[in-house]
Parts: sequence; C-alpha cells; structure tokens
Amino acid sequence: MLKLKYLFSLFFLLSFLGCDAFKRSQKQPSQVANQFQIPETPGWLYPDMNLSTLDNRVIILNFWASWCAPCQEEMPALLKLISEQNENVALVAISGDASLKDMKKFLTLFPKFKNPQVFIGHDVSREWIQNYAVKGFPETFIFGKDKKLVKKYQGYVDFQGEEIQNLLKELITKKID
Repeated sequence: MLKLKYLFSLFFLLSFLGCDAFKRSQKQPSQVANQFQIPETPGWLYPDMNLSTLDNRVIILNFWASWCAPCQEEMPALLKLISEQNENVALVAISGDASLKDMKKFLTLFPKFKNPQVFIGHDVSREWIQNYAVKGFPETFIFGKDKKLVKKYQGYVDFQGEEIQNLLKELITKKID
C-alpha cells in the first residue's frame, strides 16, 4: 500500500511538470534565428518539404509530442486552421517523440494531418528542437511569407481565437518586399 501511495505521489508531481520535461536546448532564446531555417531534415512522413515548397506562404512551425496533453488539446484547432487557410498557410509539425510508433499512433487520431499544407517531421536527433531553442511542448513559431519570425508562443495556443486569426489575416495580405 505504501508503494502505491509513492507511485501516486510521483505521478501527481510529474503531471504538474508539464510538457517541458525533456532535455533543455543548448541555445539561448536570443540565439534563435529570425529567419525560418531547415536543420538536417528529420524523417518527413508526408510530404517531403524544402524551402521552395513554402514559398509565398505563412509558416506555422509547431513542436509537439504525442504524450503532451496541451499538444493533444490544441492540435484539432490547429489542423482546422490549416485546412481553412487553403494554400496561404503551411504547417511544419515537428514531433519530439522518442518513438516513431507513438508519433504515428498520434497522427491517426487526427485525419486532417493528411493535408498537402501539413509537413510532418520526426526530430529524433533533437536538431530542430536545439536549433529553435525549444523549451517545452507545445511551442509554436509563426513566420511571415518572407520567412521571417513574427511571433513565438510557448504552451497551448487557441488557433481558432481572434488573436491568431487577425495575425494570419495580416500576414497573408502583406506584400513581400
């Protein structure tokens, strides 16, 4: 009975740590590039992605993991947003899952992942996570059509909310110099 009590206490404590309980990035947030960069490509599931496939689109770069409760909560609204924006917005969804099996299981929960505007990568090497100095999951970066960083969010984001809708509308209509 005592062991069960300790296990319950440990579970309770871990649930409050949130989804940032992975090895911290070596880069400081001030070192994050202000331009969208593609580190060594992780395993792209579908479709393959390169900079030219993202031309003239707003880019949402979202770091997530299948075990992360806030990631699970925000994903339906994020995928709905991408499908509503047609070819104006691309989602680069980078999984920090250790297991490809866990990641693929998560993807089956959300059929809207199968969208030509959604690029899914598995960052086993943590190169993307380090390059963007990600502190926890979820973490989201929004880049304009010029591939320059506009906004960074740490934690859950309401992708159907007014703030995001207004920001995307502004970025979509903005001309590239």
